[in-house]
Parts: sequence; structure tokens; C-alpha cells
Amino acid sequence: MNLELAAPFLSAYVLAALSTLALLQGGPWVIAPLLLTFGLHPLMDLWVGPEKENPPRPDAATARLMDSMAYVAPPLLTVALVFVIQKFSALATHGWEFWGAALGMGLMSAGLGINVGHELIHRPRKWERGLGVWLYALVNYSHFRIEHVHGHHSHVATPEDPATARKGELLYAFWFRSIVGQVRSAWAIETRRLKKRAPLERLLQNRMGHYLLISLAISAGLTAAFGPWGLVFFWAQGLIAVLFLETINFIEHYGLERKARPAGGYEPVTERHSWDTDYQLTNWALFNLGKHSRHHASPLLPYHKLSLSPGAPRLPWGYSVMAVLAFFPPIYRRVMDRTFQGLASQPPATS
Repeated sequence: MNLELAAPFLSAYVLAALSTLALLQGGPWVIAPLLLTFGLHPLMDLWVGPEKENPPRPDAATARLMDSMAYVAPPLLTVALVFVIQKFSALATHGWEFWGAALGMGLMSAGLGINVGHELIHRPRKWERGLGVWLYALVNYSHFRIEHVHGHHSHVATPEDPATARKGELLYAFWFRSIVGQVRSAWAIETRRLKKRAPLERLLQNRMGHYLLISLAISAGLTAAFGPWGLVFFWAQGLIAVLFLETINFIEHYGLERKARPAGGYEPVTERHSWDTDYQLTNWALFNLGKHSRHHASPLLPYHKLSLSPGAPRLPWGYSVMAVLAFFPPIYRRVMDRTFQGLASQPPATS
């Protein structure tokens, strides 16, 4: 077993543990997750720097360990969420401390929950996908499982994909277009899947309905346990998590396009249609999400087997730094315009 290969991916849990401890302290400590996510993490990402070569693939024992590191996220995040909601729903007033804690919890739900959920919804076993759906249910975004797997992976880098950011598009406009577009796409995908089934089957087997019921059940349970402010906190942290997810979506395919074919349709998805990053801390904390072109080439490949693609376009920095820049559209656009110019000057990749 190669513990040195697995240990760096614990950084996601370290960030989550520090964030949870800070939130449970309350007071000024509630801003700690914000500072960790958009301050310390980007600085550490720059300091650690890019990896020089792809690490070796794990042996069977190490792979099992690294799989287990994903499986523990759902129960741990659920417990953390309940404890944090319990603390802040009991506040006599719901001012800056309440909303600051909701922001911090949302960032943790995104950094650990949504990211591990993305890993698990691609897994071949039903119970693994179920864990992934649960993580998305904790932020009221379970329909992402349908749209991402059956929509985004087919339509990426085309106008048909709401989760592909267009060149020059503002992050804040993208948030609205992507969120609304993905809900519509998920409903359309599920409607097509059930089209030829009997009316009762369409009703009972509609996964969008299942996911809605799960979210309503969680909301009802939290309201019963912690009152209306517990529900407000739950939905607020979920919204923050979703906006962070969509910020990462914005970065992953920004401005990349598949060419339309004269006879209809688009060229196949290749490594040229996803932005990779070789910054190590980004990939450790996000379970190799920055090796994104390989993920699109082999969606069922677990995170510990992903590698950088030689022909994929590279971001100038890691996702954490790029996420900060994305909040400032003129700066982000300027950086990416230079990056596109660099791509245009490079010779085509050879296999």
C-alpha cells in the first residue's frame, strides 16, 4: 500500500475539519471558512505549485483505501451539517454571525460534499451513486446527477450545454443560465427516458420526483428539529454551495467549443474541450477534478486513476486561484484572453 500516494487527498478533509471547528466556535470564527477557501487555499496552491509528472497509478490496496476516502464524506458531512444547523438555528438574533456561518457551511458543502458527490455519481455501482445523490441532496441539487451524466457529458462545449461557459461570458450571468438550464435539461432527459412507459410508471419512476421528495423530507426533518431558522440555514448554505459548484463549472470549459459538422451535430469530445490544471493542491483538495479532460474521456475512471492529458489546454493557475479571479470578470477575461492567445500560438498536439 502506498500511503504517500493517498495521504495528500486528505487535504479536503483537513479543510472541512478546520471549517467545522471554526463554525462551532461561532463569533468572528465564522469567517474562517471564507478565508480558508479564498485566501489560504489559493496562496498554498501557488506555493505548492504544479506537479512535474503524473503520479503512478495506485496498487489494488491503495485504490481501495482511496475509494474509502470518498465513501466517508456523506456521513461526515451530514453530521457536521446537523451540528452546525443546531448551533446557529438557536441564535436569538440572525444577523451577520448566522449568515456568515451559512456562507462557511456552504463552502464546505461545496468543497467536500459536491466534489465527492461528483466523483460518486459516475461510479458503476448503484449504492455509490446513491451516496453521491445524497451529497447533492444536502444542497438541494440532486438533479445534477441526471443532467451532468446524461446531458453535460454528451453536449459539453456546445451551445446545447448550459454548463459550458461561453468566451467572454460573465460569471454572474453564467450562474443564472447554468442553474436554470440544468434543471430544464434534467426534466427533459427524464421525460424522454420515461416517454414510452405507462402513466403510473412515469409518475412513480421519475427520478426528478424522487429527488424532490428527498429534499422536502430533509427540509421537513430539519424544520421539525430546529425550527424555521434551521430550514433557512439549510437552504442558504445549499445556495452558496451551488454557486460555488457553478463557479467551478464556469472555469472547467470556459470558451472551449466543439466544431459543428456540415451534416449536423458536432465533432467528438476530445481532450481539447476541457481545461486541465497541474497545480497539485487544487487536484488534491478536489479529488483530481483539475485533470478534467481525462475525466471526460473516461467518466467511469475513479479519481485516483486520472492523469493529465498532454494535448489538453492548461489553465495558468489552479482552480482555487482561477475561482477568485472569476469573481472579477475584467481580470478573468484578460487572463483568459492571454491564455487563448498562447494556445493559438502552440503547434497542434500529436499523438
